[in-house]
Amino acid sequence: MAATGKLDHLTGQPMMKPVCVLEYNKKMGAVDKADMMTGFHECTRKSTKWYKKVFFHVLDTVLLNSHIVYRQITGKEITSLQFRTNLMRGLLEEYSTLRGPTQGGRPALDTRKGKQRRLTKHMCVPCNTPLCAVPCFEEYHTLKHY
Repeated sequence: MAATGKLDHLTGQPMMKPVCVLEYNKKMGAVDKADMMTGFHECTRKSTKWYKKVFFHVLDTVLLNSHIVYRQITGKEITSLQFRTNLMRGLLEEYSTLRGPTQGGRPALDTRKGKQRRLTKHMCVPCNTPLCAVPCFEEYHTLKHY
């Protein structure tokens, strides 16, 4: 047991608590601060699977700890978001590979740009007017003021 530094308001004697409770209360602020710092840029995703939630929580904690260590070692003041962005860029530059051209499948839209627009094959020969076979062709020649 250890004194808390507070007095009991009824008896006026110093309040005593177990040392483990005092240590917990002393460190509890750091846990709240860590939760607050990871809450700004969490990796969490909506998921009903508990193991996915645990994985992303561990990932957030690892990122927070590595950010703190980075700041202590380098002495640079960098935000958590900047640290995460720099970390992602570094990992991508180191380990990413360019994709090769895909084989098969539909052609990309870029290859279709070279084709010109085609008119319909159905033509009115005397008028030399491209028209749809039905109903445009019939309406064009049957109506007086089309």
